[in-house]
Amino acid sequence: MNTSNESIREFVASTCLLLDEENFDEFLEQCAPDFTYQIVAQSPELPQPMVWLEHDRGGMLEMFKMIPKHVRMKGVICRNISVYRIRQLDDGRSEVLSRLIALHTDPEGASKVIAVGKYLDVVDSRSESVPKLSARKVELETRVWSPGLHVPL
Repeated sequence: MNTSNESIREFVASTCLLLDEENFDEFLEQCAPDFTYQIVAQSPELPQPMVWLEHDRGGMLEMFKMIPKHVRMKGVICRNISVYRIRQLDDGRSEVLSRLIALHTDPEGASKVIAVGKYLDVVDSRSESVPKLSARKVELETRVWSPGLHVPL
């Protein structure tokens, strides 16, 4: 399937909207069977990235099931992305680089930035009529984390 850059851009944005809505079942439907998800951050004190979260599709499903059992930040999270680069590979996949700003709005209406970083996505358009997310790596610049955040970025 030949997927346009605009279709890929819209697809990546739609995955963020699903997470914003906490529609985790539909988010997973957008993911390929071999989906992997990772959150990393670089610390100047360490010679290698810190891996904060790493799951395959099954691990994500289990994490989503546990979210209601955690004490969480009240309010909503909005993921604001800007797609910077889409590189279509010869095999029908695309590598997508996006900048991410995640904002939290509490029940009183106060908003604050909770995370800044990048998405490094792999979008698979090889065999489906719609693209599938086969990998998302979140590279964070933010290293100070709010307690009670139990949803993926």
